[in-house]
Amino acid sequence: MAEPKDVAGRPASLPAQQAAADPLQSYCPDLDQWPSSWAYEKRDIPCGLRIVECFTPFLREMLARSLSRKTLRQHRDNIWVLGGEVIRRVQIDSGLRTRPVERVVLDLIGDDGGPLLSHGPSETEQRSFGATCRKLFRFLTGPRSATATTLQTLPRRRTDRVIDGTNAELAAMPVAVKPRSRAAVRRRRRA
Repeated sequence: MAEPKDVAGRPASLPAQQAAADPLQSYCPDLDQWPSSWAYEKRDIPCGLRIVECFTPFLREMLARSLSRKTLRQHRDNIWVLGGEVIRRVQIDSGLRTRPVERVVLDLIGDDGGPLLSHGPSETEQRSFGATCRKLFRFLTGPRSATATTLQTLPRRRTDRVIDGTNAELAAMPVAVKPRSRAAVRRRRRA
């Protein structure tokens, strides 16, 4: 009978002490170091700590799913990159420091993915980052999320409202746009 294969150089069965420890600690052993790794200056660390608090439930949710180690590592790494992008945006616009971190994160990501990364990654890395941002967006705005109910009570910025004179006080509504099929694009080109 064949023995189980090792995954990423680790034995098929975890040691007893690792199984007893917090799974998030083994998944993200340097989670407490993230705020200082993102910081441009000392005043970025408190914001970084709030970002980690915002991301921790999502990281735990990813662990609860039956995902491969590679997928878990990609999501973890993408969340770390997103935290760095949030701090970069806070550095650019210091007014964001006074806003709730959850709102800043939701303004940065959306159902269509995350921001274009500033360090110019490959297309594959950007796509992976976008997928993680979409998952985080759905997690933060989903009906089960405590963050979603908290965010609904927060005041929205004026830019989040429909401004056309008649509906100035209505909240902006998300609109789903169905992508065109290849056949529809071909028909349009022929016409």
